[in-house]
This record gives sequence, structure tokens and C-alpha cells, in this order.
Amino acid sequence: QAAETHSRATKFVELLKKLEQEDPHFFADVKGKAKYTLLLPTNAAMNAFLEEYAQVDLSGVNLTTLVKHHFLIDPVEFRTFRSTYYVAMNREILPATRDLNNCVSFGNGGRIVLADDFCSNGIIHLIDKVLIPTRNFN
Repeated sequence: QAAETHSRATKFVELLKKLEQEDPHFFADVKGKAKYTLLLPTNAAMNAFLEEYAQVDLSGVNLTTLVKHHFLIDPVEFRTFRSTYYVAMNREILPATRDLNNCVSFGNGGRIVLADDFCSNGIIHLIDKVLIPTRNFN
């Protein structure tokens, strides 16, 4: 629900709503489990992704894999991100890098552009690129 308040990220929120219809258990788990981190792509990031991956069917396994790849299993504040590996909810390892300019980026280059939106079940960070899973996504 907190993701819905981000006017710069409505396109990914549409995917979240679509997943909620396809797999209501996922959101029941997210709402009921320990806190998490959502790396929420901006609308510009989603537009670029949808153009580049126009041939990908964003339903079923692809949708679930993509969405879960943007949830880290632990809450991580911006100040505590470091150059290391984090585990996404799809069980993939997501590399993160904090550079000398204090910029944090992930996997295929998505950078945090707005940090630390605290919500009841975790933290949301807006990112400027959709993170592409390496498994179960085609």
C-alpha cells in the first residue's frame, strides 16, 4: 500500500496490483512477514524496461519473478547499504555497490534516486532502472 503513494512509480505499482490478482498469497505473505525493502522503479525506468522487453509476457512466473526481484528480504536503510550482496525474495543474490559519491546501485545498474520511505512493513527506495532477474525470466 505504501508503494501506491509514489506518484513517480505508478507503473510498477500496476505490476504489483496485477500480481496481487494473480497470486494473492504473495501479498498476504509480504504483509504478514518480517520487514522488507522494496526497490521501486520509477515510471521512467518502467517505460525503458517495457520498451526494451516488449516481447516478454509479464504474467505468471515472469511477473512473480520480476516483482520478487525488487524485494529484499531484510529492511535496509540507505545509510547502511554497502558494497556487498543482498538476497531478493526470488532467492537471487543481488549485488550492491556504494561508490565514492555515496551513490548506491544494484545488479544491472539501477541506482537509488529517493531513499528511506519508511512504512509499516519495511522501507521503500525509488530506483532509476528495473532490476532484471537472471533466472526464470524470459
